[in-house]
Amino acid sequence: VCVFQHPRGGAGAGGGRRVLVGGFGNRPTDAQAYRRSGIASNRIFSVDATSRVCVRETREVFESYESLSAVIARFFPPADKIRRIAALEEATGGGRDCGEDSLSDEEEEGDGIA
Repeated sequence: VCVFQHPRGGAGAGGGRRVLVGGFGNRPTDAQAYRRSGIASNRIFSVDATSRVCVRETREVFESYESLSAVIARFFPPADKIRRIAALEEATGGGRDCGEDSLSDEEEEGDGIA
C-alpha cells in the first residue's frame, strides 16, 4: 500500500484540507479504504499480480510503473505547483464566485468587449 499525502496537510493542518490525495493497493479492501478516507476515485490505483497498474475510476491500465511515470503529473501535480495555487487562493480569497457581474465566456475571450 502506498499513500500520497497533500503537501499542506497533516496533523494540525485544520481548515478541512484533504490529507490523503491518492493511493496504490493490491486488494479491493485497499480501494474501499481509500474511498472512505476521501480519496477521489481517479486517484486510486490497483496493482495486479503482474505489476500492471489500473486506475479504479477509468479502468485505464498501465503495463508498468515506467509507463505510469510518464503521465503521473496528470494525477498528482508537483507539490510546488499545489503550494503556489494554494497561496494564490489564500491571497485572493480562494475561488469566490464573481456573481452576476462576471463576464460571459465571449467577453472573457475578448469577443464581446463593449
